[in-house]
Amino acid sequence: MNGLVLEVYRALGRPKTRLFHWPYPVAYFGGLCFDLLALILRRRLPVSSIRVKKFCQNTYFTSSRVADTGFVPPVSLPDGLSRTIHYEFVDKTQGTVFQTE
Repeated sequence: MNGLVLEVYRALGRPKTRLFHWPYPVAYFGGLCFDLLALILRRRLPVSSIRVKKFCQNTYFTSSRVADTGFVPPVSLPDGLSRTIHYEFVDKTQGTVFQTE
């Protein structure tokens, strides 16, 4: 996740900021507080203990079988991320459309 955040900063042309990390027990407790608030308000909130738990779980996958098929990605992951960020957040706000080569 840290690598992804740094790629987003790079794509937006912003300087890297010091990333702050909440300790898991503090973040989970915060999620429980939001769960209680959601119960009181009878509304779903974007933060919950389940989301904190899922966000903190390790997700592993292997792409070795994709390579066996001969598939070659048309762009690298950082380039694709950069293009998506520019299209969604930079060019749309400036009224232009990102042109591909």
